[in-house]
Amino acid sequence: MSCSSACASGAALGGKKRLARDLTPPPMRSSFSFECCLEQEGIRAFRSMLTCLKQFGGDLFFEANEQCVTLRMLNASQSAFITLTLQPSFFAKFSIASGAAPSIKLHLKNITSIFRSTAGVESIWLQVATPGGGAACE
Repeated sequence: MSCSSACASGAALGGKKRLARDLTPPPMRSSFSFECCLEQEGIRAFRSMLTCLKQFGGDLFFEANEQCVTLRMLNASQSAFITLTLQPSFFAKFSIASGAAPSIKLHLKNITSIFRSTAGVESIWLQVATPGGGAACE
C-alpha cells in the first residue's frame, strides 16, 4: 500500500486479542470521554497511515469530536502539515461523551511500536480517560 493510499484510509489505538464479535471494551476503573475500536482491516490501514506519518515527524496530535477523529502532524522544520480526518464509520465501535472533545499529543515512536506486529490481533481499542467522569479534556 502506498503512502498516499494509506493516508486516505483511517483508524485508532489500544491493543488486545479479542474475538471479532466481542466489541465490548476491556473493564476499566476510569471514565472515558472517548473510545473506539478497530478491527483487522482498520488495524492494517491505521498501521500504514502511521508509517506514512512517521516519515514527516515525531509528535501526533489526536483530536476527537462527535463527527470525526482528526490526526494532525507538523514536521520538525515546520514546513509540512498533515491532517487526517477519520469518520466514525471507519471504526467498528465509536463513542464519545456528550460535549467532550478530547485532544492529546502522542509520540509517534511509541504508537508505531504498538503496531509493529499485529499478526493475530483481531481488535484494538483506543480509550481516552478524562477526570470528572466524562467531561471534556482541558
